[in-house]
Amino acid sequence: MLFSSQSNLKILKSELSGQRANTWLLGLVIAGIVISLFPFFLFTFFTVPYSDDFAFANQSQAGFFHFSHNLYMYASGRYTVIITAYWFNPLRLGLAYGSIGVKFISFAFLVCFLWTLYYLVCVVFSNISKVYALLLAFITQIFFLNSLVGLDEWVYWFVGLNAYFLPMLILLLCYLYLIKYLQQGYLSKVEWVLLHFLNFSVMGTHEIIAVFHLSVLCFIALHIHLNRNQWQISVFSLLIGASLGMFILIVAPGNYARWFNLDQIFAEDVGRYSNQSLLKVSILGAYFAISSMGNWLSNASFWILTLLFLPLMQDLVVRLHLKNSKFISPVLHAGLILLLFISFHIFALRTNHYGIGRVEALFRFLFYWSLWANVQLWLCFYAEKLEKYKLDSLEVHPHKNLFLGIMSLFLVISIMPSSQNINQAYYEVAFVVPGYQDFIKKRLDLLQSSRGKEGVILRQIPAHLRSQFLLVEDYSKGSNSYIRCTEEYFDIKKIKISPY
Repeated sequence: MLFSSQSNLKILKSELSGQRANTWLLGLVIAGIVISLFPFFLFTFFTVPYSDDFAFANQSQAGFFHFSHNLYMYASGRYTVIITAYWFNPLRLGLAYGSIGVKFISFAFLVCFLWTLYYLVCVVFSNISKVYALLLAFITQIFFLNSLVGLDEWVYWFVGLNAYFLPMLILLLCYLYLIKYLQQGYLSKVEWVLLHFLNFSVMGTHEIIAVFHLSVLCFIALHIHLNRNQWQISVFSLLIGASLGMFILIVAPGNYARWFNLDQIFAEDVGRYSNQSLLKVSILGAYFAISSMGNWLSNASFWILTLLFLPLMQDLVVRLHLKNSKFISPVLHAGLILLLFISFHIFALRTNHYGIGRVEALFRFLFYWSLWANVQLWLCFYAEKLEKYKLDSLEVHPHKNLFLGIMSLFLVISIMPSSQNINQAYYEVAFVVPGYQDFIKKRLDLLQSSRGKEGVILRQIPAHLRSQFLLVEDYSKGSNSYIRCTEEYFDIKKIKISPY
């Protein structure tokens, strides 16, 4: 009896010890999430209008029809971005509303990104708890904010946010409902309409995203053809909508007008490739693509996050009986991913967009999602072979020591000195942002008070106040488009720039 009581006491102590360990690990994960995300949300309160923000606001004064017509005919075929560039641009309502609006939009987009990731995890891995799904969404957001270059153009600049961040949110939302349909085999009427709306909208966001999305739809359609007994309703209606959107995007006169102008502007620029032979650009594009993908794969945080997804992916294979489906070889699919990203790099070189931070961020974002999809494909394709080794699906629980420990490791690596953005963000919060904010406020006040006057002199931002996350572009000596559109917006005849 005494021995039995002692055994029960040991078991109870062990359980209590495990609960305390879980509590400490969960607390460490939450603290790591707060530390990692805090500066990126803080920066949204210091966002200000820049460069093309003023140009778009000036063009919008003629009304939506003239605004959209001029952009489509002379600048771009991205019909979705053209529409949102008009209706979402807060600077169109004046500087007072615009200065507040760009802050709100940046903050709202970060929240929407988290919300989208959370529901995407919940839809794909519907058997996991809401707590665990939320933790995964948080650390996935941390991973991308810490890994992507050019966050100033992606998150803290309205025009860049509208042209790159918004398209990625639309793409993820589209896949959220597409995956839901593929898993359930049906959607409600509202969800069906929303899926087709998002599918068509995606094609009008960016040429790279349009090609990527159309490729994904073709792959899914081929899979459905191989497993025609699985779903009665196919994605061919989505393919039709996407093809229509691609047609509208490609035939826009603005595409060719813009490329011609860029070719003229950069004709003598050694760093541009638009005037080089197609063979040379293709060779360079292949080299840059392979080099870039090798660099992206060296990210330790990516592999740790992949380890967190692996048991969920394996459970998905078993739960949905995906091992019985006929799949295209994942080796072939990995090769197609490589060719696709090589073509993206060639396109970026040929159109004078290579080396721009927001473009590189777009490539990296799509590349990581492609790899996760390919890992899932490998698990499906080799499910029966894996079963021979008795690799049973792991039960995922938000308070498992293993998964909380891996999350903790991920967050620790994210804030190490080698991390790309988080450490720089904290440095700027401490030493750059206060002075930067004061300088920018005085500049905007001076521009506003000079409205309607003959001229004004603006100082360039000092080197020690040039924020990597907040400063998209500063005024430079001489006449340029940034100065001209600022003059037009504030009704100032001449803006002169003095060095800091």
